[in-house]
Amino acid sequence: MKRRELLLTGAAAAGAPSIGFAQGRSDLEKAMWGAIFGGQAAYDEAMALLAKENDPALVFPLIVVQRFSRMPSAWFDAEMQRLSGEDRNGWFQWMLWQEARPDLTPPDWYARLKREMYLQIDPNFDDFLKLDALTSEAARIRFEEV
Repeated sequence: MKRRELLLTGAAAAGAPSIGFAQGRSDLEKAMWGAIFGGQAAYDEAMALLAKENDPALVFPLIVVQRFSRMPSAWFDAEMQRLSGEDRNGWFQWMLWQEARPDLTPPDWYARLKREMYLQIDPNFDDFLKLDALTSEAARIRFEEV
């Protein structure tokens, strides 16, 4: 079993975030979760919501979704290309794009999305992925590069 399949199997076994998860979340954030844990319809819904946006910073959460989604990785490239204006393909190339863009700030819900994704893989990540520390000015590393 490939590493990605193992991670997704573990995340699926843990289930999507808890019942109270959707409260106070933006439509885009909820759509990103749908694109990770849902099927074709959830992916289509997420892409339809993103099609209304023009913020290149939305590539940041799409990189997370691309990494952990059940949908083929290549499906996300076209939307990230449209948002960023860059011709890149695959998760690794998008991570390099992200690294080269310290001028962009991810959406305010990005750290919560990424943290919750890691908690789906292993709840013990909670010991060192504290949301207040990840989003504070005191953070010494860009969380989007973790």
